[in-house]
Amino acid sequence: MLELLFICSFTFFILLTYALIQGLISEFLKKRLIIRTLLRQQPQKTLTTEQLKLLRKIYKKRFKDNRVFKVTGKLHRSLNEARLRRLVVRSAYWPDIDQEETGECQYVSTNRLQVEGVVHQKVFYAIRINDFDILAESEPFYALPQVKKVNPVSFDLSCVLIPIVLINMFFMAVMDYYDSLMFFIVMTLLLGSFPIYFICREIYESQWLYEFKGHFHSVEYSEEVSINRPGNLNGFPVEIAHDVFKEGKEYTVHGHICHTPDFHLDVVLVDGKNPSFSLEHKKKSLLWCLLLWMMITSVLISMTTNFYHSVTYKEYHSFATHHLHYDIARDVDTRALSKLDSGDAIKLQGLYFSPGEEHGMIIVRDGYDPKRVNAITQSIIDSVRPILFDSHHRVKLSKEARRNWHKAEVQFMNPQASLYRSLESAKAEIAAQTPLRVDIGDGRFKTQVLTLSQLRDAVFHLSRYPDGKRITYGEQYQHIRKSVIHYLYGWKASMYLSVSFFDPSEKKLVGYVYQPVTSIEPIDNIALSWKYYLFWLAVSSVMLIYSAYAYATAEQRYAHLYQQEMWE
Repeated sequence: MLELLFICSFTFFILLTYALIQGLISEFLKKRLIIRTLLRQQPQKTLTTEQLKLLRKIYKKRFKDNRVFKVTGKLHRSLNEARLRRLVVRSAYWPDIDQEETGECQYVSTNRLQVEGVVHQKVFYAIRINDFDILAESEPFYALPQVKKVNPVSFDLSCVLIPIVLINMFFMAVMDYYDSLMFFIVMTLLLGSFPIYFICREIYESQWLYEFKGHFHSVEYSEEVSINRPGNLNGFPVEIAHDVFKEGKEYTVHGHICHTPDFHLDVVLVDGKNPSFSLEHKKKSLLWCLLLWMMITSVLISMTTNFYHSVTYKEYHSFATHHLHYDIARDVDTRALSKLDSGDAIKLQGLYFSPGEEHGMIIVRDGYDPKRVNAITQSIIDSVRPILFDSHHRVKLSKEARRNWHKAEVQFMNPQASLYRSLESAKAEIAAQTPLRVDIGDGRFKTQVLTLSQLRDAVFHLSRYPDGKRITYGEQYQHIRKSVIHYLYGWKASMYLSVSFFDPSEKKLVGYVYQPVTSIEPIDNIALSWKYYLFWLAVSSVMLIYSAYAYATAEQRYAHLYQQEMWE
């Protein structure tokens, strides 16, 4: 029985969805067909460039097609739209016409109307209804100068970012720290951009007002029909919600153009003052905004703190310390090493490493004596280069050269030779110094030791000197010099070390060796999430400060817009 009920419900839902989709598609196609049929007709006339600009101001649309078409028929009106022969018609102004009620909030004109208009995005916009020319009637209004004026009755700038921050806080609450932020960022921007757009548009439009100057003359009106006080300035129709005008007095007014019930200027400012403005209400609005930003900032601080103390962030912080934000030491500085705490990570970069006498001990030196190294290098190259090279720096492996080369190689290892004694003396003197000792325990760190025999091979092995090859003096010098440094001081390399402690008395650094890994996606997401939290916390803090400033300076900024004695 339950299965049958489920099947019936699901079938009904599918049929209902199909009917709705079919109805929407059918209505959409009908509209397109009606507009397409209208556009095939011969246009009545075309609008001039100035008329097209005026039309854009009236309807606030970017009209491009200046062809004018004429439609005749009875007008069907409802709360949502007006239709003329099934054609949707939009008009900035509807003149008084005789009409009958055909249903709840639905009317039809008793007489046929002649409507001229233009087509824009499949909609018909009226420019003339019977004998009423919308363009001609509205032209004097839109010819007025438009100026920018402060109008604090509208939204304050401190309200602009509240919607997107609230939406963002919702996503921050539901998302996982390991999730990719791209989805949440896109959703925040999509959902938050609409309220921001409308608020900013409201602020922008409320500040651009039309200006007119003239002497006021009142007109009779019915309070049952209009709550505004209509009148005219030098015959120019104006309306205002407050009784502030005095008969025959000259005023400079700023306002918005309204189309209903007739074309008029809806006055906002009178001689630079706003009769609708209340400093008390404005401060109350700013106070509520300030309190809201205080609440938002408090919640963001709590969310950011919870994220900072979470296990996820602690794991990320440990990873970042060892693989992203480690310290770099390019020399052996005992003061800097003494400041390291347990758990800190350091990279010993470009230093000279050699194995110590104890297991797990590495000897680290941060430099060499260039005079000593250069002197030994020079002695070696002076004793061997004349044997193999001609005046053009090319290798000549003749029998005599080979015999002399072999003698030089044997002499190099002769303990009685001066070069041998220089090398051993330098080696002993360097060993007597107190280097940095790094205890890595059972960790593994590869060091390449160069013995005296290996130094000999680096200098004398004939595989390095093919017959006829050109080897400059500088190339050979740098090769031998590098080998001498390696023999005396150790292998130049870098070490990543997680520090346990440093003993300055013994110049001993204890820790374990690790190899940093490249960035991985979960870690990147956590890092981006942390920056995301900090960014919105900073935005909220800035808006909190701005709201506090706006509230504190409200009287100074807005008091000049309203003076009580002016309206009394």
